Amino acid sequence: MVCVASAIFGLTCANKRSLKRTNAAYFTLEQFGGEAWYLPMDGRLQEDEQYPLISYTPYSINPGILKGTKLKGENYTLITALSDKKVFDDDIVGKSFCGLFVHQNPASSSPEAVDAYYPQEVGSRYSKVVYRLNPQQVIVDFEYNGGNRNQIQSIDSGKGYFFHDNSKAWEALRLAFTELPHIKNEIRLASFEINDCVQKVYVIPQYRTWEFDERDCKIWSGTAEIPRLKIGYEDYYRHEKENGVTILNQDRALFSLPGRQKDHNLIVHAKIYPPHRTIKESSTFMRTVFTGRKAGGITALVGSTQLDEERFIKVGTGLSDETFITFNFSQISAGGKSSGAKMGVLEDIEDYGYVLCKNYEQRGPFFTSMNGDGGHFLVVEDADLYFHPQKEINPPSQMLEIKLVQGSGAYDGFPENIKKRKSNYLPYTFEVTDQNNLNKIKSLGGSNRTNLITIEGESNNLSFLMNTQGIRADNPGEFTGYWDFCYSTDHKDNYWGFDGINSYYPGRTSSKMMLVEEIPVSGKKYLISREYLVKESYEELGNESNAKIGTVNRNGKTASRDPQKGKMYSNVVRTAICWTTVLNKYANDIKSSEIPENAKPLALQPGDKFKIPSYPGSKHDPNKIYTVLIKERGIFPMFPAEFVGIRDRKNWQYNFSNAQSYRYFWCELDQDLPSDVGLTFEIEMVKSTSEILLDGKPRNAWQTYKGVSRIGPDHRGKPNQKQGKGRFYTQDLPFDSEAFSEGEPLGHLCYSQVELTEWYKNVHWNNGFYRQNSNGGRGYKKYPIKNQKGKTIKTEPIARYSHGKTFINCTGGPMGQYSNGLNDFEMIHQILYSEKGQTEIPYKMRLYNSPDVRTDGMSSPDFYLEVYDSSEGAPDMPEACRRLLNSLPGVN
Repeated sequence: MVCVASAIFGLTCANKRSLKRTNAAYFTLEQFGGEAWYLPMDGRLQEDEQYPLISYTPYSINPGILKGTKLKGENYTLITALSDKKVFDDDIVGKSFCGLFVHQNPASSSPEAVDAYYPQEVGSRYSKVVYRLNPQQVIVDFEYNGGNRNQIQSIDSGKGYFFHDNSKAWEALRLAFTELPHIKNEIRLASFEINDCVQKVYVIPQYRTWEFDERDCKIWSGTAEIPRLKIGYEDYYRHEKENGVTILNQDRALFSLPGRQKDHNLIVHAKIYPPHRTIKESSTFMRTVFTGRKAGGITALVGSTQLDEERFIKVGTGLSDETFITFNFSQISAGGKSSGAKMGVLEDIEDYGYVLCKNYEQRGPFFTSMNGDGGHFLVVEDADLYFHPQKEINPPSQMLEIKLVQGSGAYDGFPENIKKRKSNYLPYTFEVTDQNNLNKIKSLGGSNRTNLITIEGESNNLSFLMNTQGIRADNPGEFTGYWDFCYSTDHKDNYWGFDGINSYYPGRTSSKMMLVEEIPVSGKKYLISREYLVKESYEELGNESNAKIGTVNRNGKTASRDPQKGKMYSNVVRTAICWTTVLNKYANDIKSSEIPENAKPLALQPGDKFKIPSYPGSKHDPNKIYTVLIKERGIFPMFPAEFVGIRDRKNWQYNFSNAQSYRYFWCELDQDLPSDVGLTFEIEMVKSTSEILLDGKPRNAWQTYKGVSRIGPDHRGKPNQKQGKGRFYTQDLPFDSEAFSEGEPLGHLCYSQVELTEWYKNVHWNNGFYRQNSNGGRGYKKYPIKNQKGKTIKTEPIARYSHGKTFINCTGGPMGQYSNGLNDFEMIHQILYSEKGQTEIPYKMRLYNSPDVRTDGMSSPDFYLEVYDSSEGAPDMPEACRRLLNSLPGVN
């Protein structure tokens, strides 16, 4: 027999052999070495027990802490419970400890252990208890620096918690349930209780996604007492984990459903507590309870009030650095079973896949995402969904201190495959000089997002683009795409980015970023581009079978104001040249020798001045000075009709892709350019306001995450729109202007599709955004029916559409696009009217004492919407779900 064991968890063959001989009808975590043992030291008041705070004394402050212990070395900290009571028994030795918010981490995590801690942050670190001095004092095997890595210090009133680490036991349980030949359908966890401050809570910092087969499973205590699990790594850091060895197991999802082949029931009757803190950042690592796809059956989470610990601390000594961001409920992509084939289509839903949530609370960027056809049925009862204020959880901007670094050390800290190619890039980088982490504010990739850096200058504010990471292999970002195709001196190796996109984060580290734009120097000449619209429409350029490159009128005058005809703006320039358009070549057909040395993207700023030197045939005044008035991020190539194409290296066909999409600003000038200036032209800098950054001094800066809707005039990133409401970078804007700090926060409370059937009771949304769309009938052929006028039309089957939405005693929302697409009810009515002779549509949106639910924009609300002033007569949840809840002791 061959056993494949995790390097982290280490399940052995002996473990598995011993488990085969057990005869219990269910698994327990204790079978695998688990123990519900948790001792919080965070000042909470819980069940009339006041838990103490603790002090930290590092070895460097007092080496005498080791006297009489026989411990060797220097990497130790004395932990003292600030209490007169007996706190630590003998069994504390060997337990794990998490020191909360008391250790400033290095600027960058080491290449060998990049996910071990959150770089730069004063955060949480783990250790082991190696000695008990007395009932109030223990020694742990890590020296906590007190929040200052440059000068270690003691902490008088800190926080932390002791625990039994159940990560290995949980992994062994997961493997045993999945791999052992005998079948058990139940997992029993110890009921919660408190004995002399020690709580029966399973702490599981590390976990892998539990991928279920089609066997049912029930996880609970077997009684009315709800077991408690504290799951997740404190201050978890994941941005650069692909850069080195992953030492932590921290997946996005706890449980993954098996698919749509057979019905499957997964019942979790337990409290799931999140870590004390998740770092506030624009792309928070989002933990989710359920993912996958399901057929029929019920997936249920019952009793998970995830913010209990926050309440205990609030009524104790109060909260300080805690940020309890909970597990999301579900991200399930499809559900249910369809039947009734007619003319090759699936006519109706035969059975739903129920997703049930009862006695639940949430804070974070997501509650649920449920996509697919109409086979999903979401049931939620007694839930508080805390989502707002969104920016406090996922801030889209941060203020930091930053400086320009030049010379041989500019790329220190970057991956080796970036460092060895640094001659291809600009000869300087930005480096953070305070405790902030650049990866806290980062875009998720894609063509409609970016990061901006705005630095406080002497006479104006200086803005720069940050490189973004793509979210797919065909969208790796500038440095692994367009930049290397165009500006690489080693052009033959320009495919390395495609192979390496999942191996490193090319544009930045936690403390450094590569510059996409060159800083201009007074007296030097540079090549720039005019701002323009291309002739072709987006649809013409984006056809995968006929990919094209956009063209623009090449003369200096605007031939037409119709964007389809192409135009160049008379007084607007781009800071980066799109070489696919200029050379009329696909990105990977461009040779670096075709691009002048002085033609890299240029960081023009409001207040900059330049003149246009004479060239053969020119008639303009070469001494006239042009001043930059306004600067704003340009909209990306996917949105205006400009295509940046690639040749697929596998089949050598040209394909539509934004993999090499480039980022740029546009700058409006104080006067029109000469009429004979073409698409690209040379300028000579007269004044560069950003040149001062070359002195290398630290300066205040904003880092901002922005999506396209928050950028540019009229929110569309186009120049010269006088009615525009966008935010601009101008010379007279103060540094604290929203133009620099305002961005788009992350997430939606719900991100689902209109096909979802929903039932809610006693649910409160805290102003969360609800976004939904339609699946467009994917996977379903249209078939003909006659409409009410007798005309034959083609329509999708009923299986595609929602079978109703019910709200009972619901408050607070949801806000956003909830009403989008609800006119799809009308199509169901047409199908029923034609085929079954029905005239009344049963699939409506019903609001029982729920006046806040958004219905604006709903088609024919008098026909498809029913509003009731009270909850009397409201339908109960589906019978199968109610029957399940009634079977759980203590659930009402």
